[in-house]
Amino acid sequence: MPQLLQTIYEIAVEKGRDVLCIVFGDPRVPPPYYEGLNVLNDELIEWPDWRTHPTRQQVVDWLKINGIAYRKTGFPQEGWIIEGYGGSLYLDVPFDTSNPEYQKLAAFLENPDGSQRLVGMTFWAVSLESAHRHLKEISHSGD
Repeated sequence: MPQLLQTIYEIAVEKGRDVLCIVFGDPRVPPPYYEGLNVLNDELIEWPDWRTHPTRQQVVDWLKINGIAYRKTGFPQEGWIIEGYGGSLYLDVPFDTSNPEYQKLAAFLENPDGSQRLVGMTFWAVSLESAHRHLKEISHSGD
């Protein structure tokens, strides 16, 4: 049965704030990861199976243990074939560097220099402003 997921942009607008998400990708491809197919040395790398992605499972386990709410999300694929759910997660923690919950999450996901601590993932912040802009662009693309 198909699932209708909110995009990360829709979630940002719903929450009325900047939001956090994680995109998981093939560890052979250097980050940042974007939803969709990737290319490495002219070889098409398919989206990894989110059900068996080891870093995704590690992150989900950590989120559950630490009581951080999350849900499936994605990015709109306007102009492309819809590929299905790729494993991306919205993290229900405000993007506020003074927030203790954010600090704990960031310490788990990032090195002190801001690089990703875990292979095969990219930790994103999506601004409310960019969410409004992307949703507006998508709504006008059908005109």
